[in-house]
Amino acid sequence: MIKRGSKRAQMSVETIVAIALLVIILIIVVFGLTMGWGTLWDKITGGRVFSNVNVDTVKENCVYACDMHQINDWCNAQRKIVYMKENKKDNIITTCDKWAKGTDIPTELSGLLEGCQYITCPTA
Repeated sequence: MIKRGSKRAQMSVETIVAIALLVIILIIVVFGLTMGWGTLWDKITGGRVFSNVNVDTVKENCVYACDMHQINDWCNAQRKIVYMKENKKDNIITTCDKWAKGTDIPTELSGLLEGCQYITCPTA
């Protein structure tokens, strides 16, 4: 008789744990589908794990545009730079020329890109 009672109690605990795990999984799936998986992952990790910070990539693209004398790419192409600001992701949309000149650039990005000696952008 004692064994039956303990088996019932053990099965009840296992069932409760299984139901709790299913509820947690269901909540994660609902949030993932409604907010987007990337946003959910950023909220869980604080945006530090697998972040798509692209400062180096955009800088390489700007240097390439300068070296290849691509005036339109250097002066006019809008580039989204994703960077870390106070342990959170932030972004700015700018051109290579504005980034190099430091025009409306956050302090985290200023000075990271040198000006292009081959290109002088027309003023608007």
